Amino acid sequence: TGRPLTGLCDRQLVIAPRSPNVSDRIELNRRDAGQFTVGIFGTLDSSKDSAALDVFVDANLPRAKLLIVGAGDLLPIWMARVKALGLEQRVEFTGFVRDVGSQLARMDVLLHMPSDDSFATLDLSLQEAITAGVVPVVKSGTAASDLVRDDVDGLIAANNHDCVSHLRSLYHDSQRVERMRNIGLQR
Repeated sequence: TGRPLTGLCDRQLVIAPRSPNVSDRIELNRRDAGQFTVGIFGTLDSSKDSAALDVFVDANLPRAKLLIVGAGDLLPIWMARVKALGLEQRVEFTGFVRDVGSQLARMDVLLHMPSDDSFATLDLSLQEAITAGVVPVVKSGTAASDLVRDDVDGLIAANNHDCVSHLRSLYHDSQRVERMRNIGLQR
């Protein structure tokens, strides 16, 4: 007790960390033709950490794709940056979607980077990703990182550099991804 999520979990407002899965299972499309897909999911506005696109670019993963699911004022900025970098074939913007499961099914990793001053005590997209078997890379510093067990069902990064390192590590180690994915599915 004493953790930020305890009261919310007690009132059944959020899924308790490490609780039995309450989400429907989805059919995951993993590693199609060597594809590795990193997802960014949620409201994409400038009040949040906008470095997630830069983290993906800095990771320099040759066959990886970035799937950006959500809407917000960062989208036009990110679209222009993707075009300037010539990454249109490797970055997909879906906009807002209602069918979360179909997008999670396309991801190997969820890059979750709340801003350092975030007061969010939960993130539903992070909970859904973990219970769907998508491995999260989570930037620490907010209560959302309490949802992830480091190197068990995801990875926690102290900063953007660690996020880059974690993406590279998972990209090169499909067995590690599969191990963490299976643990997440058992939640």
